[in-house]
Amino acid sequence: MDQCAVEPLRVLRSFDVLSGTWPKLQYKMTVVVASKGPKRLCATTGVRIANLGDVTKRTDLRFEVVNYSDICPLFDARRHSEAVFAAASPGRALYVKELSVSSFSGPASMPYAKKVATQETYVCELLSRAGSRHENLAQYLGCIVRDGCVAALVFPKYYETLAERLERGCEPADVAVVVRGLRSAIAHLHSKGLSHNDINPHNVMFSGRQDTTPILIDFDSCRELDEPLIKRCTPGWGDLDATTARQEHDDKAVELIEAHLEKYTMNIKAQVGPL
Repeated sequence: MDQCAVEPLRVLRSFDVLSGTWPKLQYKMTVVVASKGPKRLCATTGVRIANLGDVTKRTDLRFEVVNYSDICPLFDARRHSEAVFAAASPGRALYVKELSVSSFSGPASMPYAKKVATQETYVCELLSRAGSRHENLAQYLGCIVRDGCVAALVFPKYYETLAERLERGCEPADVAVVVRGLRSAIAHLHSKGLSHNDINPHNVMFSGRQDTTPILIDFDSCRELDEPLIKRCTPGWGDLDATTARQEHDDKAVELIEAHLEKYTMNIKAQVGPL
């Protein structure tokens, strides 16, 4: 009996695909990326996200298996570190980042998705082998291998992003502490010949509700300095027209975060009023 037959369907991502140029965009289809046991699946439908409902309860979606070899790098024991879950500390929560989810949008996107996944895996392995971990960079714990490919990367499960912390209406801690930590993180990356290229409040996390040490995550845009970018920055937090990895991208993004936090803090203090 196929073990996957009894495994629950887990939706990894669903999104509407549009064609054309702004403002004359037209709806094309909806793509659903999911997993069932160790298998990666993909389905398309003419039902838009807003009307899709609970995907796991729909019977009209025809999922097809996506081969990991088409979207993920081949595992090489000389270059990749396989995660050993038995060695994890008791009670330590882990986050498994499935590769080629955000960059995959159907068969035509497979080469691009594989390139992004290969680069992110390379960066995580490079940083993990470059000596002691930097406290302001996400700790890479190894990869998960499926069908001979690096299918996912493993990290500690951090508590919340900077964006989430701001959304719950609390002060993000001392702005100087956050900015100093981010500048230390990018200085470390730059010393290794890398630039992150996508620093924004969703890619900065904290390990606890009251923790003030910023941790830079998400290395799928990280690239060797002066090399062509594979994946670009988040709109609003960098130069969308940039084509090359540069230190200035990271420096500018941290400046934007600093200004964002200072404005946010001023608004919080204005709402509270004088003590």
